[in-house]
Amino acid sequence: MAGIASSALIREVQDALTALGVGESGALIGGTWRFGTSTVMADPGSGRFRYDDATPSSVANIAISRFTRSGFDADNALAALALNDRLYVQEEKSAAAFQCWNVTSVVDNSTWFQIEVTSVALGGAIRNNGDSRVGAIFT
Repeated sequence: MAGIASSALIREVQDALTALGVGESGALIGGTWRFGTSTVMADPGSGRFRYDDATPSSVANIAISRFTRSGFDADNALAALALNDRLYVQEEKSAAAFQCWNVTSVVDNSTWFQIEVTSVALGGAIRNNGDSRVGAIFT
């Protein structure tokens, strides 16, 4: 997915957030990134993202490339994330594999971002090398 999220993805994420009781959402932009299980907070590689902990409930930071899998440059959207905006991550092949995070801070490292987060809602684990939709929800 390149550019602004499709209306289907917007509805899917908004419905999921409502079902999880995490409140109303504002503007949304998203794309597809591939998940990696390394917990090193460094450049995850183009089109990839990773967490700083293998246990989703313990994650405090997310490293995400400024580029989606399709090559869309999400720099402006990721740089615009602010306190209490949300990131919603869902594996493409499993609606049960999702995480929703509140953003607490964002560091722009040129080719990738380190996003400090606190968990809001957690589903199943996202599998290594699985493609996931990542939605930035601006509150």
